[in-house]
Amino acid sequence: MLVRCGKMRKDFWACLHGRQAVHVGHEDEFVSIGRYAFGGRFFAISLSECLAECADDGVYVYNLRSRHRVRTFSLYGGVDKLLVGTRGGVAVLSPGGWEEFSGIRVWDSRGMTGVTRFPPEVRRASVRVAGNLLRWTQAGVERSFRMRSWRRSSN
Repeated sequence: MLVRCGKMRKDFWACLHGRQAVHVGHEDEFVSIGRYAFGGRFFAISLSECLAECADDGVYVYNLRSRHRVRTFSLYGGVDKLLVGTRGGVAVLSPGGWEEFSGIRVWDSRGMTGVTRFPPEVRRASVRVAGNLLRWTQAGVERSFRMRSWRRSSN
């Protein structure tokens, strides 16, 4: 469950099945919350920061059972869709831009992996996660990619 509190500065808290909530971010005139997703005990959220200029979107991944942020990464080009596997792997659909990667990227124990680019025959609505298996349909053919478990690592 994701809960928003506050009027001027909106704080966001996530919790797992009645456990104590974890502060996962805030929204104000400089920071906006983009996409978020739950996967088992893991939670991922994307934040955009615009002070003088807009920075890359930051994606933050939390283990809601241990109540800790387990990793952070930045993505240039934005986040269209965010998916989390039950073992902590994160799949990101990026719209890309001029000369930027437009497609599906996975961040797991292998690091960042470009799984597929978005040719016209990939329907973005077909991209989903079941357990730790990322699935999508490309040109009428079902494709998949197994996301690896996360070992405890630093941000």
